[in-house]
Amino acid sequence: MIFHRSIPMFLSALGPLTAASFPLVPASALVMTTAQVKGYWLQSLERQRSRQQRDPLPEEIREGRHDLAAQLVCLSHNVEAWARQGNEEQARQAAADLLKLRQQVATGELA
Repeated sequence: MIFHRSIPMFLSALGPLTAASFPLVPASALVMTTAQVKGYWLQSLERQRSRQQRDPLPEEIREGRHDLAAQLVCLSHNVEAWARQGNEEQARQAAADLLKLRQQVATGELA
């Protein structure tokens, strides 16, 4: 599968994801948008915030400072979601989009 061959490229493009501790989006067959990933993060962080001190991450997400990370998570999640649904064509397209985005991050085209 194309997903497993792109893992090394993904690891080199993790910079935007390692800057903050984002809640993990659970594996599912639900295809998500970047906005839905950000919404999931915000809901999860709001639940955590009631148990912790003030965390700047929710405000940073609202301000769009982590849009690239959300887009990477969205595409990565959707590759697996499409595969779970049995739609290999959509899974391949999402994987290609993810690879392109990772390459752009790795080469510094996106900052």
